[in-house]
Amino acid sequence: MATDKKEPNSGNTSVDDFLQSLYELTNSADLEVGVTLQVNGKNISGIMISGSEYFKLTDELLSSVWSSDVKEKIDDALEANIEFYSGGSGNSHAQGEQYIHMRNTHIFEGDIMIPSNHDGALWRGKMSSISGFFLGKLEDQEEISEPGTY
Repeated sequence: MATDKKEPNSGNTSVDDFLQSLYELTNSADLEVGVTLQVNGKNISGIMISGSEYFKLTDELLSSVWSSDVKEKIDDALEANIEFYSGGSGNSHAQGEQYIHMRNTHIFEGDIMIPSNHDGALWRGKMSSISGFFLGKLEDQEEISEPGTY
């Protein structure tokens, strides 16, 4: 029996369908999801955010360290990215490379957590470089208070 059902993620076979769906939700609904990604043998763990939110946070971070004339140029460059991702238009990356955006991110390499501070960092990476993932954010062993918390 033939179906007209479209194959999930038929345009980009190097990205997991479910991760692709989470990516689209974060960009269209300002959803934030704790996630741990496996990239080149490392665990990258944080809160997946929209591209728009990522560039807003980047702007805030850079605004605090640059002089006003440099800040204006940075604002202009970041504004184009904020507008691109606003309203879910980040999904138009389907024809090209897609990037996932995270905040409070830590990279776990063996028993080392980078950065070592609790807040983590902003992170942006290629969706096609992700070899696996699971929902939930890893925490430093010393900071876990209850089993099963995310």
